Amino acid sequence: FDLGARGADFGPWVTQIPWSTIEPQVDAILADLNGRGITKIGHLGTCWGAWAGFHTAASGKLSCGVNCHPSVQLEGMFGGSDLALAETVKCPQMMLPAGGDNDNTKPGGEMQAIFDKQPWGSDCVYQEFPEMEHGWVPRGVRLASPPLNCFHTGFLPYMWGRTTLMRRLRKGSRWRWSWPRDSFRSTSSTPPSS
Repeated sequence: FDLGARGADFGPWVTQIPWSTIEPQVDAILADLNGRGITKIGHLGTCWGAWAGFHTAASGKLSCGVNCHPSVQLEGMFGGSDLALAETVKCPQMMLPAGGDNDNTKPGGEMQAIFDKQPWGSDCVYQEFPEMEHGWVPRGVRLASPPLNCFHTGFLPYMWGRTTLMRRLRKGSRWRWSWPRDSFRSTSSTPPSS
């Protein structure tokens, strides 16, 4: 979807998908995971997946969340406020905005001020990627030569190795990775080796 070329189509389309239509699907997934004995669950949201992640985190059913180039401002298209939505979040968040993303998602922004007031606020992580464009996690960097897949070269190593947020999730958890295909399946809390 080329937002630059079809921006006028985005609002009418996305407002047909309010949280009330997504929530039953998320609840079914969470119930399935809980039924399998998986009790520590986190979300990874890119763009407006962060919006859905914030809604899910408000339920108290998640242990943490990771938000890459977050578009939580989508809440405004449904008559709400991204900051009011942030006030409802009940678990630590990792905010990884691109350079052009909303300032309120960046280190020192309003969302950090909101999360810092929570008992889990010190577990949150804020890292701006100023040289990246919105969409850099799934799309990579198109301007680099050769183009990079930043998900693997920047995001995953950063997320895996440096944060208390991920340690909180993986401590005592069972890991189930399905990409690359069945590359790591274990019941230990040991990270996969490269």
